[in-house]
Amino acid sequence: MSLHPPTPGAWNPTIALPVVVIKDQKPNPHFLLMGGESAVCRVVARFYDRMDGDPGLRVLRNLHAPDLGESRQKLFDYLCGWLGGPEYYEKKHGPPRLRMRHEHIAIDDVVRDQWMACMTAALAPEPLSPEFRREILAAFHKLATFLRNVPSSHHALSQSHAPQPVQPAHPR
Repeated sequence: MSLHPPTPGAWNPTIALPVVVIKDQKPNPHFLLMGGESAVCRVVARFYDRMDGDPGLRVLRNLHAPDLGESRQKLFDYLCGWLGGPEYYEKKHGPPRLRMRHEHIAIDDVVRDQWMACMTAALAPEPLSPEFRREILAAFHKLATFLRNVPSSHHALSQSHAPQPVQPAHPR
């Protein structure tokens, strides 16, 4: 499966793509340090391949649909913008509002740690400087921690590890 930015024509994730620069605005250095869209595409592919293939990550895997295609595309779109590149996610879905978009999913320390294991492994083959690798992993950990919405023992106590609905703290 290949991920596609919303531009006409064929897209090959194995080639370097030009960086989109808005007039008089420099691109965020994180997007450049990551390696642009082709690197984000590789990271997303490895992330979901690991999650899908490692039985030790079944709690995280079970929170996703059987077909990971939409999840792959959304993570690619989100990460491009989050890193300072093209804002594909916002153009398609509006502001990310990650807590709101994940409030129906029980996210505890187990889920956060499994997500971080996938992301750490997905980033491992990328030729990132040690400083940038530490910085980006710390930022991912902060983001994943921010998304926790149930007590740490939630999935540890769950027998089925099936997705658990979460009641919003404030009714809408």
